[in-house]
Amino acid sequence: MFKFLGLLAMCLISFNVSAEETFNRVKEREKMLTQLANPPLQNFSVLNSESANSQTLAFLEFFQKEIFPTINAMSLLEFKSGMLHVALDRALFDDDSEKSKWQAEEEQADKDMQKISTDKLRKEKIKKWAELSQGLKGELADFARRLQSETDLAEFSENELPLLNRLTEVMSEISSLSNGSSLVAGLAANEKASNDVIQDFFAKKISFTQAWNKLETLIPQSRNAMGQDIGTRGAKLFAEAAVIRTKLAQSKGFKNWADYSVATQARHHKAPFDTTDGVISFLRKILKDTEPAYLAFLKKQYGSMPGADFNGRRLSQLPLVAVEAESLIREYFPRENIEKVWKQTMLESGFDPAKLETIVLDGYPRAGKYTHAYMNNVSNHMPETLAIDAATLSPAKNSSVMTKWFNAVIYIVQNYRDDGANAWTTAWHEGGHAIDYSYKEDFFNNYAAYGFVETHSMTMEHFFEDVEFLMAVGKTRDGKSLSRELAEKYVLNSRINALKDFRYQVANALYDLLLWKEKYTENGFDFVTKAKLLRIKLLKEATQLNPYVVSGIDPSFSGFTTNHFYSGNVRYFGYILSTVGARMSAEKLWDTMKEKTGRRSFFRQKLLADILINGYYKNGFMTPFPGSIEKFTGKEYSPEGLVKDAVEAVEKYQPCAPEIDAALNRK
Repeated sequence: MFKFLGLLAMCLISFNVSAEETFNRVKEREKMLTQLANPPLQNFSVLNSESANSQTLAFLEFFQKEIFPTINAMSLLEFKSGMLHVALDRALFDDDSEKSKWQAEEEQADKDMQKISTDKLRKEKIKKWAELSQGLKGELADFARRLQSETDLAEFSENELPLLNRLTEVMSEISSLSNGSSLVAGLAANEKASNDVIQDFFAKKISFTQAWNKLETLIPQSRNAMGQDIGTRGAKLFAEAAVIRTKLAQSKGFKNWADYSVATQARHHKAPFDTTDGVISFLRKILKDTEPAYLAFLKKQYGSMPGADFNGRRLSQLPLVAVEAESLIREYFPRENIEKVWKQTMLESGFDPAKLETIVLDGYPRAGKYTHAYMNNVSNHMPETLAIDAATLSPAKNSSVMTKWFNAVIYIVQNYRDDGANAWTTAWHEGGHAIDYSYKEDFFNNYAAYGFVETHSMTMEHFFEDVEFLMAVGKTRDGKSLSRELAEKYVLNSRINALKDFRYQVANALYDLLLWKEKYTENGFDFVTKAKLLRIKLLKEATQLNPYVVSGIDPSFSGFTTNHFYSGNVRYFGYILSTVGARMSAEKLWDTMKEKTGRRSFFRQKLLADILINGYYKNGFMTPFPGSIEKFTGKEYSPEGLVKDAVEAVEKYQPCAPEIDAALNRK
């Protein structure tokens, strides 16, 4: 199964907040302010210096005096900016005055980082350090050479500092505008109402025509309406940000922001994922290869429902032409159980309880809060003292100097708007990110391919393809447990729906790349206009449904419901790469569990943590994607198996007669 229910993200979990009504804003605010005032600051030490030659000693001394202090300065600024950003997204400010103060402080921290990164003297020092590394071996020497090449590509000159500062201001204004949309307050009720309509339709309480008409009456208060509100009110800001990014890309010799952004990620990828055109071709092929099977599936569905007209198909009908899945088990997964079940599940999987307790979750919607879901590792899991062995120029991992570590500071901002697998899989997705960063040992800011990062979160979503797990934790508020038959039906139907979901996500990835492959100028193509035209085109292509304007709400604005696309990160294609990686990883884990325990299940498998920590989390990020996936699974990375399974699932699917289908769904 290829679950996409938790992808609005980058991710879980403060267990002292277990229900919406128990959220203590004052306590959470004070906790964050205390952390902000006490940032983790790393020390540096050299061991075995007596065994080093003069070149090595000069290299180490230069790092200690000239490079490491700047790394620490940037780390402190990143921590401050990250903490303030999360505090603003969680609406922890006391009033508008404090909100403005925090925004100004976050902007200043970002500008201070930009000042350091554009500093000519710093770049000269990095170049000098790289020269000192020539002929030396070891991780620190490799870092010196990599730092120079990355600085040359990814960091701008002092000439671009005014543009960078203005971009910071613009994006801060956009963030405030988004979080402050008047439509935010009604999103929870709107999502629940939509889910109720879908559930009533599958329960045969209302007809297909009644269902999609009811869904369209909810559109004026939906997330798409919020996207239109944000895109309309922020049009000038979005346009300005796009022009700035084009200028910045051109200052580096690139035609557009997409090509520049993908180039900065290239060293983390193997071909064809190291160029914009290579990724676009990869995505286009998936849409082409899956279109015949998907169209055949749509025709089956429209042909099986009274009142459904294939020639008059509408985007609002998309959740109704799917096979029932989410609504089958919705009542068995109440939202107030998410956190306690997640924690218990991770403990039973072998993860360190002390690490789980350091992950902070803000899980319920409220006024002024960020509307989607993400994880922010404000600071990383790192040794309090970075000790380098002069003999190897690598971290002295087994020395007593590196026994004490800072835990990663992790916040997850999520919104449980309704019961059901959607909120639960989002929590498992974001929790997967949090656990990864809790164990990751990235000594020299190597970072990782976004697809690799998302592989861990999406692998965790496969708990909801595990029938044994679903049966064990699925329970209604009145104590009724989920049956095996219903759990198996949910898993099967989710697999059938996977083709629809996968195509939608592929379209999102193409949207992200093509949106930023445009060259934006003050008098040229406007960003919002481009976003709207491109969105409609790709929605039609992916869903094969017609995205009509309903009650004045234009679905072409739907790209503005999340900052994934307007942020300029240009990394959404990582979700598609990770879908393949996560599926391969889950299959490998299930096979391993079967071999070692006799159960092909994730449920209560203590060895799961050890396999993931040592196979992926600690240092799997070092291998260019998808080499890490291939090493972990022992198989060649390819989307062909995933696509083949998805296509076969819909080709084998035959809609039941209405009376049989109703009996199965309610059994």
